[in-house]
Amino acid sequence: RSKGGRFRVVLGDGSVGRCTSSLACGDVLSVVPVSKGPSASLGVLWSDTALLIVHKPPGVPMHGDADRSVAFRLREVAVPCHRLDAPTEGLVVCGCTPEAVAHLSEQFASRRVKKVYRAVVHGPAAGFQATSGEVEAPVEGRAAHTSWRLVWQGVSPAYGVLGCLELEPRTGRKHQLRRHLAGVGMPIVGDVRYMPEGQRTL
Repeated sequence: RSKGGRFRVVLGDGSVGRCTSSLACGDVLSVVPVSKGPSASLGVLWSDTALLIVHKPPGVPMHGDADRSVAFRLREVAVPCHRLDAPTEGLVVCGCTPEAVAHLSEQFASRRVKKVYRAVVHGPAAGFQATSGEVEAPVEGRAAHTSWRLVWQGVSPAYGVLGCLELEPRTGRKHQLRRHLAGVGMPIVGDVRYMPEGQRTL
């Protein structure tokens, strides 16, 4: 960060550098300016004395990034009780009192809250042969389990077979859905972090 604006570190493979990124001697890094632009608004879907549910637009981080994050923008009224990746659009459940935050956080931690996502993915070239499935593969050394169901499939002139999947994570590992889908050959469209090199066309 500088007086002139914000910057992003880009690694040699084109991915964005993070605190957890690994570097080796001789790696080439690029420092590029990032235009901040206006922050997308958070839509309120439910609000009472204990609970706030907001719609997080894609591209808005949950934490950090100064005044753009969900946590910063809600800091005076509520605390988010779970996370969504910055590129992900969805609903965020927040507690408005310490008691509500503790209760909601415990429910998320004990998996008593059911999470359902939808994602458009690159499908197999021959099309989807199954309409549902399970992915059980470790994420960062920890057991992880995702269920998926095919909602629709079609063919794009530019990207080939695409499908919309309904996803239910049975565990909550970092980037679990993105990693699992890419690992079984169905990467999320536009996910340049986990999409195989040959499919990075967006």
